[in-house]
Amino acid sequence: MGTNISLGSWLCMKIIITQGEAVEKGIWGAIMLMFGITEDSDDIWINEQFILTEEQAKQLGLIH
Repeated sequence: MGTNISLGSWLCMKIIITQGEAVEKGIWGAIMLMFGITEDSDDIWINEQFILTEEQAKQLGLIH
């Protein structure tokens, strides 16, 4: 039998941003809120990656 593929899921863009890049762009606070990270959270590495949906990236002004 064939596999059912939803084209909608193939067309969704994902944006990867590191903690360092988020700080540089001035959006680290918003990323923290989106991912439930608090000041008391475990250490976050500067190269730690966060995957954003296309909608999240638009909300943050990363894409138009």
